[in-house]
Amino acid sequence: MVPPEELYLEADCNVSIEPVSSFDDNKLNYFDMLECLLRVRRDYKWNAEQKAILTSPSQQLEYLMQLLEKKFENLIPQWLNERR
Repeated sequence: MVPPEELYLEADCNVSIEPVSSFDDNKLNYFDMLECLLRVRRDYKWNAEQKAILTSPSQQLEYLMQLLEKKFENLIPQWLNERR
């Protein structure tokens, strides 16, 4: 499955999550972050193959989470160490 990253750019993501507000600039609480993820899932430019395979919102969200994890996997150990 070829992800359509070239179709859904950072600017598109910013438009999707712009309505989500937080008390702190450039910071999100847990619920705001979840809302952002749901908005991105809703607005993501799914291709026909993805729509056929990822038929439910939960499958689409899981797919996006896997993309995020893959992109930022090198930051996860550092984040976990800081939390300990």
